[in-house]
Amino acid sequence: MNKIGKKIASVIKTLIATYLISAIILLIIAALMYKCDIGDGMINVLIILSYVISTFIGGVIIGKVEKENKYLWGGLVGISYFVVLIVISMIVNGNISESASGIISTMLYCTAGGMIGGMIS
Repeated sequence: MNKIGKKIASVIKTLIATYLISAIILLIIAALMYKCDIGDGMINVLIILSYVISTFIGGVIIGKVEKENKYLWGGLVGISYFVVLIVISMIVNGNISESASGIISTMLYCTAGGMIGGMIS
C-alpha cells in the first residue's frame, strides 16, 4: 500500500473507532433517559457532547498515528465524522431535519473536537 493509501486507511480506522465510542456514549445517554427524567434540551446537549467527546478521542488517535500536522488530521477526522453523520441522517430521514445554524454548529463542534484532540496528542 502506498503512502496515501496508508493515510486514508488510518483515517477510516479512526472513524470506525470514533463511531464505536459514539455508540457507547449514546447507550449511556439512553440509559440515563430511561432511569431519569431528562428534558429535551438536556438530551440535545448530551448528544452534542457525545459528538465532541468522540471526535476529540478520534483526534487523539489520529494524532498518535500521524506525527506531523496533528491538528489538521484531527480536523479531518472531525469533518469526516460530521459528513458521515449528515449522510446517514439524510438516508434515514429522507432529508436534513436540522436548521442551517444547527448544521453549521454541529460541523464546528465536530471539527473543533477533532482538532483539539489532534493538538493534545
